[in-house]
Amino acid sequence: MYCFDLILCRHYLGYRIKEIASLLGMSEANTKVRISRARHMLRAYILQEENQVEQEHDIS
Repeated sequence: MYCFDLILCRHYLGYRIKEIASLLGMSEANTKVRISRARHMLRAYILQEENQVEQEHDIS
């Protein structure tokens, strides 16, 4: 399951950790770690995009 899918399942669709873990066939602890990593990756991506937009705006 991709990072976006984990975020989607947890925060948009409202799946519980236990449900996601069952879908993935892994422990709840491992699922929590993967969701946490997915959040960090998403946060880094958003910050990178914001910085790029700011740089483009500063050039104009």
